[in-house]
Amino acid sequence: MLALHDGSFLAHRDAVFDAADCRGQMAARALLRTVSHFYISPERRAGPFHVQMTDVHASNILVDDDWNITCLIDLEWICSLPADMISVPYWLTGRGIDELVGTILPSSTRSARRSWRF
Repeated sequence: MLALHDGSFLAHRDAVFDAADCRGQMAARALLRTVSHFYISPERRAGPFHVQMTDVHASNILVDDDWNITCLIDLEWICSLPADMISVPYWLTGRGIDELVGTILPSSTRSARRSWRF
């Protein structure tokens, strides 16, 4: 993925607005290269990859009277991610995002990952 972004960065003359933007983009790429090995297990770097809606909001899921999902909308930010990067929408916890502190966030993520079989 980083190689794809690097190629795009090098190929497009309008990839940056000015020198400060260029430095910022280059710093972000260097940071991603530095920390990416902490987030993706080496055995999963070549797959499997799972499709995830990154804008999973209750208003983007349409259901019928029996609560069956009938439609998903607002799919422009859908992406394919390594299994280690799949995340759970905070609103499934029944708490506000500012209430996810301490052990609540890790335990809700663990329980959701147990219920989702990859």
